[in-house]
Amino acid sequence: MEPLDVAALNLTVPTAPPLCERWRGGSEGAVFHLANIFFFFGFTGGSSLYGLLYLFTLLSAGFFCSTLWAWSEPCSTDSFLWSLVLFGVCLAQVLHAGYRLRSVTFQKEFQELYNCVFKKLGVSVTLFAKIVACSEGEVHSLEPDHCFAVEGRTAIDKLSVLLSGRVRVTVNGEFLHFIHPFQFLDSPEWDSLRPSEEGLFQDQPAAAAGSELWFHIISKLKTVKTF
Repeated sequence: MEPLDVAALNLTVPTAPPLCERWRGGSEGAVFHLANIFFFFGFTGGSSLYGLLYLFTLLSAGFFCSTLWAWSEPCSTDSFLWSLVLFGVCLAQVLHAGYRLRSVTFQKEFQELYNCVFKKLGVSVTLFAKIVACSEGEVHSLEPDHCFAVEGRTAIDKLSVLLSGRVRVTVNGEFLHFIHPFQFLDSPEWDSLRPSEEGLFQDQPAAAAGSELWFHIISKLKTVKTF
């Protein structure tokens, strides 16, 4: 058997990749590090509408700095183009999130309720808007000494919040406590029932002064999507 003629086959033997003979001296510059700082803090944003606005604002700043850095570096056309495209995408997301925030508006009572209660509970503006839409944004009035519910007779089928005024709660004619604005009227009854259980009020809330309240039918409230 004749020996194989490697030269005649014209085979190319792969060579090892070039080694880095020496590290580049000095730092990449302040703009490069500033971009990565923006990226670091940007990815700490949450998933709410304000969190998305925070996230994409810092990402836009980071990619803008990356674009400036790539523009000043020779032989970095690809980095410049990708940074520029991603900067445009993030900037568009910032404008979209800002538009969504401006489009979500409430009546004065609901805005105060959101700031005092729901915002502290971590409820996003968009989710609160869905809750308001579920009740069609209706505010109900309660005249002084008029009962919101009758003890042992009124079914527990709604969840209510006092917006203004004051409500007096009694049991068997004995005074228990007052309910003040931005407090729930029927949270004890709500907590005492299982999801599929029905019940009646065990106390009697009545308006101590002219009051306004906002309530939801429980069956409708359960249909609100939280995502």
